[in-house]
Amino acid sequence: MVNDLSGGFDVYLDGHFQFIEEQDLGRSGVVDGQTAADVGKVLGVHEIVTGKINQIIYVPSSTTSADTSREKSVASGTEKYTDSNGKTQERTVYKTVYATLHVNTRASSASITGSYSIIDVKTAKLKKTDSFSETDKFECQWATYSGDERALDSDDKKYGLEMPAPIEEEMVNRAAKKLSISLAGTLKNYAR
Repeated sequence: MVNDLSGGFDVYLDGHFQFIEEQDLGRSGVVDGQTAADVGKVLGVHEIVTGKINQIIYVPSSTTSADTSREKSVASGTEKYTDSNGKTQERTVYKTVYATLHVNTRASSASITGSYSIIDVKTAKLKKTDSFSETDKFECQWATYSGDERALDSDDKKYGLEMPAPIEEEMVNRAAKKLSISLAGTLKNYAR
């Protein structure tokens, strides 16, 4: 599922960050170099960061399965036999057991892409432009089996429990949180 957004954001830089949400200029589409310079002068800042989220892509949860055959020789009991000296002895009897391991994988993801520009308030010139993206991924693996459990290896028993994928809004919010942290770090490094 793809959601196109016409939303944007405006950040005004003056040695620190102020997020001016009430301005709504980025969302209205009226922020250009000159508008940014005019607003920046009114606010007394040197640079304005403006940008927009271009796309949110959500990949709904899907589950795939893969089957693997297992076999192992296991002790199934004992039997008596007569050895070469004529004495009765007892020995372990082995048989082959079989199982099928069903490995299930559930996956989903949400990603956000966009772009931003930094505009010099004094000259109304573009100082920097760049794009950004962030993704939140979910993956869960669990296994079931059919057949004789003794045929399974210890690694076959280490799979986790089945879990539902997070809902779309939760995944998009987690991607947005990662994006905001990453973008804030980028802008802080620029401001230094």
